[in-house]
This record gives sequence, structure tokens and C-alpha cells, in this order.
Amino acid sequence: IAIYSIADPSNPYLVSMFGDETDEQLPLNPRALVLADDILVACVMEPGTWDDEFTHLCSIDISDPSNPTRIDLIRLGDGHNYDDQRNIVDMEYYDGRVYWLAYEYHYYGGEDTFISRCMVGPNGHLLIHQIIESSTMFFYQGGLGISQNHLYATKGTEIVSVHELEGPWRYIGQRNVEDRVSDIETTDTRLYIRGEDGLQVYSTDLTPGYPQLIGHHQFESEFYKPQFDVDGDILVDAGSDLSIYDMSDPASPDLIQTIPIEPYTRDVLLCDSLIFTSHTGEINIFRFITTGYILHFSLTNPIPDHHVITEGQSTSFRWEGTLTTAGDPLSYELQLSTTEDFSDELITYTADTNELTLNDLSAFSGTVYWRVRAFTDELERFSLHNRRFHVHEISPPTEFSLLIPENGSTIASTSVELSWE
Repeated sequence: IAIYSIADPSNPYLVSMFGDETDEQLPLNPRALVLADDILVACVMEPGTWDDEFTHLCSIDISDPSNPTRIDLIRLGDGHNYDDQRNIVDMEYYDGRVYWLAYEYHYYGGEDTFISRCMVGPNGHLLIHQIIESSTMFFYQGGLGISQNHLYATKGTEIVSVHELEGPWRYIGQRNVEDRVSDIETTDTRLYIRGEDGLQVYSTDLTPGYPQLIGHHQFESEFYKPQFDVDGDILVDAGSDLSIYDMSDPASPDLIQTIPIEPYTRDVLLCDSLIFTSHTGEINIFRFITTGYILHFSLTNPIPDHHVITEGQSTSFRWEGTLTTAGDPLSYELQLSTTEDFSDELITYTADTNELTLNDLSAFSGTVYWRVRAFTDELERFSLHNRRFHVHEISPPTEFSLLIPENGSTIASTSVELSWE
């Protein structure tokens, strides 16, 4: 296991090595790694033949990266039973526990798959190893992710298993997907599933544990088992070239940038503005160029559509504030038109913030469409959707006459009756 400094990404350097042929602290052949604060948890394989090699979970203190120290080592299975979990596919850390997805081939044919977890104590010791689900379903490739206190993991080639992690774990069920699962990634509110032919995006916060499909997109997959990663609203996909998408609107992802890479990239990691890829013994580092792009934004007021505004009434227009990925200052332009495609009677107003109040809309009557353009000296972007409202024109009253008293008459009374049409 190698620890590198990337303080200067253009010049990474080796800080320390842990577990080589001369190191008795750690068996050889690390298969997967995950960080648990200052503890590195590694799944490693003790060298040997197929019949006597053992899979271990190892915890390593890396609070001083120049001097990593082994804390604990536990064996997964005994090398002969069906719980050996020799092939670890993916690992995640969440709320004091490490979760991993594994499978085990059998010499007579077939395989078992496992979703397991292990508690990481405050001192880094590994406690209470549990298999929380096992099956005999084959999966082509896969991964796992955690969102909204739920674990999502590959269970079959086109099946994702769902577990609730709040309190004692609880199996909720499984979700059939439309493509052979290659990789899974999660954020706080979304589940992303990469298949051979595309990407499926699910919301995990609408009904936690029961993800709702909110986007399905065809992505190129020239490479075997395409990998990807997500950080916030930015997604990096290595299905063919390295493609960078803005996923602010999951129904309509925007391709920001494409970077040529070597075929068969095995893993992708997105961290802030850096992208790491692994390929045939090499780790390549790319800097995500963040200039020249304005992020998605939506209109928020008037709400709802068909909002009626009376002529002469003061009206506030609001929209989500946005920014460039480089943090450059920008301005907004409110656009009003009587045509849905903004081709006629276009009136514009400029604003420096995400709100503008108009005191008089007498220039319009009937249905009016509005949108907002965010712009800098070199860039522009329109709001995701247009909205419309209706201006109610105030008509003057019809003519009418005064009736009593008659014009020019004399009244000899302290009370007067007045009437009109």
C-alpha cells in the first residue's frame, strides 16, 4: 500500500510504503481500500495457493502518513467454507462501520455473493464482523453506495439490493434496473447506477429506501466495465473518453468537458478539481478545468404558472442564484415577451442579484412569458425553464348620469338624497 502526497498534483511523491515482501505487518495483495477518518481499512489477500490463501480485513493508523502502523487484522472465512469472500469488489465507510461487496467462486462451479460489514472502534480495532446478505446470484461487475441511511449494492447483473442502516440493519428489498450494473455511486440525495449502455439516476430522499428514477441517459461504453465517480453535481465517466457532466438537472445532464484517456481504465476518483484514473499500473492525475461554465439555475417566482397579475400591481421576480465554476462575478437579465419563444416584443431588465421588482406591467396584456439570462463578459446561460403569467387589464367604467337632485335645482332641507345610474 503506497501513500503519496499530492499537495502539488503535477509532482506527486511517495510518502511511505506499507506491506511489501519484507514487511511482516501485512499480508500481500491489497484488493480494496477505504478511509475511516485517520484509519485506513484494507481488504488484503494472504499469499498462497487457491486452497490455502485467506482474505483479511486490516486497519492501519495513518494519522502520521510517513509512519503507517497496523492496528488490527481479522480473517474473513477459513479458506474452505462458503464465506471466504476472496474477491472484494467495493468498500464504503459510514457511521463507524465499513461495508463491502464480495463474491467467491467455487471449484465445482457457481459462486456466492456477500454484503458484509464490520465496526471500526475508536482506537481502530475491527469488531463484530457480520455478513448482512448472501446469495448465489452472479453479478457481472458492481459496487455499493450509501445515501439517506440506506445501503445500495449490486446483487445480480441487473438487480440492486437495498438495506436500511439506521439502528439494526434491515433488508428492505431489491430494485430491478434496466442494464447490467458496472458501478454504483451515491450522494446525499441520489443513487447513480452505471450500466454497459448508460446511466440511471434515482432520487433517494423522496421516499428513502425506495429510489425513484429521475433520469436515464445513454452513455458511450467503448471500454469493458465502465467506471465513474460523482462529487456534488459533477460526474466523471470513463466509458470511452473521460467525460465530465454537470448533473444539476438529472433529467438533462450537460457535458462540460471531454479528456482522451487510455482504454480499459480500471478506476476513477473525483476529488474537488482533480480527477484520478488508474490504468495498467499507472495512476494519472487530471485537473478539471473549471473556467468557462455557468451552473444550472431555475426560476422560483411567480408561482404557480398562470399567476394573475393586475395591471399596475408591483411584482417581484425571483430565481435561484448561480455562479461560474471558476467563481467569476456575473449579472442577470430578466426577459419578458408575449411569445413563448421570446421572438416578439422582448423587453429586458438587468439585475446584479437574483431578484427584481417591477412596479408597472402596463406594456403587456394577456399572457406574458419570462426567463432569466445569467451572463459574464464571455459566457451566458438561460434558466432551466421558462414561466408565464397573465396580466389582467383594468378597463375604465362605462358612462353614467347623475339623477337626483336635478342639475341647477334648489334644496330647502338639511338632508339631501343623492342618486345616480
